[in-house]
This record gives sequence, C-alpha cells and structure tokens, in this order.
Amino acid sequence: MTGGRRRWVAWCVAAGVATWLARPGAAAEGPSPAAQGAAAQAFKLRLDGKSKAAEHVKALEKLDPIQAARGKSLLLKTRAEKIALWEAVAAKHPDGAAAHAELGLHYLWDYKGDPAAQHVDKALKLDPSRTDVLLRVALAHSVAKRWAPAEAALRRYLAAAPAQPGPLRAYAQFCLAQVLRRSGRGADAEAAIRKAREIDPDCWTTLRPPPGELFTAP
Repeated sequence: MTGGRRRWVAWCVAAGVATWLARPGAAAEGPSPAAQGAAAQAFKLRLDGKSKAAEHVKALEKLDPIQAARGKSLLLKTRAEKIALWEAVAAKHPDGAAAHAELGLHYLWDYKGDPAAQHVDKALKLDPSRTDVLLRVALAHSVAKRWAPAEAALRRYLAAAPAQPGPLRAYAQFCLAQVLRRSGRGADAEAAIRKAREIDPDCWTTLRPPPGELFTAP
C-alpha cells in the first residue's frame, strides 16, 4: 500500500469513527472529542510510520538486497509471508549464504525442521566462516529429530574460534543437553546442563536462542 493510499485509509477510518461518535447519545457513552482526535492522529501516525519504513526499505534495496529483505520481513505479519519473501530472495541469490541462513531461520520458527536444515546446511557450505549458523543448523536438526547431526553442529559451534559470548555458549550447552537426553545419554546430558549453569546460571532455555546482537559488537 502506497503512502497516499495509507493516508486515505486513515482519513476514512477517522471520518467513520467521528460520524459514529456524533450520533445522538454518543457523548454519554464514548470518549471526549479531544481523546477521539488523539486516537485518530495516533492511527494516522502509525500508518505514516509504516509508509516511511517502506520507503527506507526501497532505498536499501539498491545498497544491500539482503538487508532490504530483512526490513521487508519486519513489515510482514505472518510467517507464511516471511517464508515466501525469503524463498524469493534465496532463489534470486542461490549462492548467497545470508539468504539461505535467513530462510532456514524462518522455517525453523515455523517448526519445519527439514526445510530449515536444508537451507542452513547450504548456508554453512557456502560460507564456512559463518559459525553463528551452526546454532541454527543444530536447532533445525533437533526440530526434525535428527540428533546426531544436531549434536555435531552444537559441538562445532562450542569449539569454534573465537569463542562465542557466554550467554550463547551456555544456551548451546543447554541445547546439547537436550539432544543428549533425547539420544538416551542421561549422564552426558546432566554434565552438559552443569556446564551451561557454570557459564551462565540464568542460561536461556527456550527454542529461540538469545539474540546475539545483545552480546556482540555491531
């Protein structure tokens, strides 16, 4: 939707709300005129903000298509839309590790382990220096219940140099414990849990890893 179209929609919504509130008896049951105006303005600013974001994404496409796609992805609402976007980007840049890494990540958040593993594995083959992708590889294989490749990826991630930040290493140890437990190696799993707690007593324990941006330099 263009900026002009968004503004037109905002005006129509505001006009409709104003008409409804102007009916007899509305004053007794609705917010004050000042509150109505503030709400309409807030809605308009929200639409204008999305329009400005879209303009920035369009400008970014000329500089970095992958970063532009990340921006577009933030503007999309559903996982299916995000996956479709990254499918198109990966098809356009078949040798781009970043495109496959992002596509695999969105498949992972959709709990689709097989396509997630396919794309993150390809990203790592295209760029072996992307040790951060190893964590996505491990999670993708875990979702697909392939414990051996998940364990291998986690051990490679933990052995990678330079060492990952503490919260990420602790999270990887926690994931390793889950993989070992699913593989029937309870004692090894307990040892991995203890190691995770040694690194970070409050280590992350969800499917989504802690955001690396919090612990790494820009």
